[in-house]
Amino acid sequence: MLPEPSMSAIDRVAEAARSAADGIVGQSGANGQPKSNGRATNAKLEQLKQFIDYPKEGENIATTEHGVPVANNTAWLKGGARGPMLLEDQVAREKVHQFDHERIPERVVHARGAAAHGTFKVTKPLGRNVTAANVLNDTSKETPVFLRFSTVQGPRGSADTVRDVRGFAVKFYTDEGNWDIVGNDVPVFFVADSHRFIDLIHAVKPEPQLEIPTGQSAHPSFWDWISLSPESAHMNMWQMSPYGIPRYYHTMRGHGVNTYRLVGEDGSSRYVKFHFFPEVGCQSLNWDEALKIQGQNPDFHRTVLAEMIDAGKFPRWKFAVQIMEEDDEDTHSWDPLDSTKVWPAAKYPFIEVGELELNANPTNYFAETENVAFCTSHIVPGIDFSDDPLLQGRNFSYSDTQLSRLGGPNWHQIPINRPVCPMATFNRDGAMPMKIPKGANYFPNSEGNATNLAPTFNKADTLTNPEALPGQIWHDSAKRLASGESRQGFSSYPEDLARLNRLKALKLRTNGPKFANYFEQAQIFWNSVQDHERASIKEAAIFELSKVPDEEVRKRIVHLYRHINPDLAKAVADEFRLNVPTDAAIPISQETYPELSLHYENVRTIRQKRIAIIKLDGTPESEIETIKKRFESGDALVFIIDHRGLDAMRSTLFDATFLPLTNEESYRVARSHGRVKHWIRESTGHLKPLLINGSYGLSLVKQVITNEAEGIKAAVGDDIVSSFGVITSAAEAASSQKLVDAFVEAVAHGRHYARPGVASLAF
Repeated sequence: MLPEPSMSAIDRVAEAARSAADGIVGQSGANGQPKSNGRATNAKLEQLKQFIDYPKEGENIATTEHGVPVANNTAWLKGGARGPMLLEDQVAREKVHQFDHERIPERVVHARGAAAHGTFKVTKPLGRNVTAANVLNDTSKETPVFLRFSTVQGPRGSADTVRDVRGFAVKFYTDEGNWDIVGNDVPVFFVADSHRFIDLIHAVKPEPQLEIPTGQSAHPSFWDWISLSPESAHMNMWQMSPYGIPRYYHTMRGHGVNTYRLVGEDGSSRYVKFHFFPEVGCQSLNWDEALKIQGQNPDFHRTVLAEMIDAGKFPRWKFAVQIMEEDDEDTHSWDPLDSTKVWPAAKYPFIEVGELELNANPTNYFAETENVAFCTSHIVPGIDFSDDPLLQGRNFSYSDTQLSRLGGPNWHQIPINRPVCPMATFNRDGAMPMKIPKGANYFPNSEGNATNLAPTFNKADTLTNPEALPGQIWHDSAKRLASGESRQGFSSYPEDLARLNRLKALKLRTNGPKFANYFEQAQIFWNSVQDHERASIKEAAIFELSKVPDEEVRKRIVHLYRHINPDLAKAVADEFRLNVPTDAAIPISQETYPELSLHYENVRTIRQKRIAIIKLDGTPESEIETIKKRFESGDALVFIIDHRGLDAMRSTLFDATFLPLTNEESYRVARSHGRVKHWIRESTGHLKPLLINGSYGLSLVKQVITNEAEGIKAAVGDDIVSSFGVITSAAEAASSQKLVDAFVEAVAHGRHYARPGVASLAF
């Protein structure tokens, strides 16, 4: 049984208010699910409430867009019942006109997305001398956020589970303005210079002749580009790894990718990278699952996100930073401003700052998820830009694209994009303004507004003093802000460009020499991941290259991979009957960064797992209830599926399965129902936990699993056997504490990658 459709954020606020009045907040709603209250409200949701458009009591009559009541909304005005349609029908023309212009240009990349509202709470402030940003220091506040997940390549109508990079874009509605982290689910990117971004996207997007394929990189132009772009070698490893097919949105990491600055109140500066780590750990699909779910539920990721929030099982991430002092900038074999590189956690540890929680679904997809505009240039006091060449180009591109996508320069006035703090600018007019400005539209003026700007003109000595220390100007402004003297606001960090001889440099269309260290971190990534992750990279590369008929492209990829790992190159070469080049390869690093593995967090939990219980005719309720209660108490979602509904469900949509077979009637149904047997075999092949109990259950396990998958053991007699996550017992009922504990442990473990014999299963 699936949860009811998602309740919107604004509906949630209203429901919470009604429930509070009745004293029933938090009680169960329909179908035993928790009420979709989420957080009662936050500043952004309160702001959005005033824009919600729905008929109030006594106002529920149909009108035109201009408020004129409409008597008929089903037929065009005609000359007689069967006569010609009349162009004078302004009601019909308005309806058609509005419909014809409903759609806006979709995003060039990251068009396919889903989003939710939430909050960010600081748990471990960084300190004012590290950053002056209130949002990273004030533990007393919950900052509203809006987080949008997305795929890169496909259009709005593409599937969720394609192999692709995922966008992870967060808008923080802080008390000092909007701050956007426009990140991805992996910490690196294909290119280091934004000038190459356009060519990358042209290559990965559908081929222009036939506009295919949709939502994937398995096509000739992308791999031709990759084979000629060694700087993308590191990112290609991430893309082909399990990170390319995340299990859910809430099991994805998020990374800011670019290098920013943190600026302290004392004027000091250091480099920073931003990261989000899922509370339940990082999880992925396997390739067979990803392919099948694209047909079974192309909206799988967005559906699960809404379900989780609806059920009150709010997704959470730990927000962390890596900090590098500027003196370290030139001490590595890689450049910290290069977005194709990571910073090793052993030297630059992840410093936890706070927790982000998603707790409210949007009211309207178009008005919020589609209209939200993220820009890397949206920063707040205490955060600044570095000279990262990818970041600098993104700063222009993201704001520029909103002009055409959202219809003009006033896109920041769209409700979802508005800050929750006070606003005052001297910008005016433009297409479709949503405010009526009053007051002077110039600065300086004598009306007394924008008083925070006045000190700029009273501190000419500070601005012109050649003896001023780097950061002193910023320091003076920050001190006044901290003391409450005035709201000074953002000042760009006065970077000492002479520090690394940048002022003496020539104008060149190039990057620093260390940017050309293309392969070292690709090698380290390969060394750092587990065996099944390396197998996934091989499998993915072979699948994608099978869609590339040009043998020269395949040869170049083999040559590229040879500089990453000889085994990888050989696996691809053998598949396509190519020779591995014999010329000397570059040195192969043996270094590892453990944090690069999918399993770095090592989280063992049943929280937010989706558990399927297959109920066959004759199954006693008691066999189901104990398991159901145990998992629901651990914050998992339990779905009871009647075997008659299996044609509408698949094992791919769940993390674990319980099939009680304790009597002859249920066994007879299971044995004769092909979909039941396929479900069990498929779950086994996808390495998922399974609990099948009872003596009749042993017979089915032998018939469907152990007779084909050598190495998986079933129980003999009354003992409980957990064999690589397949749990069986002839005597134990599901109410047995030992049996329940064994299943909980198997589910908390996640996929059982060591499970043997699955290659021989047909599923």
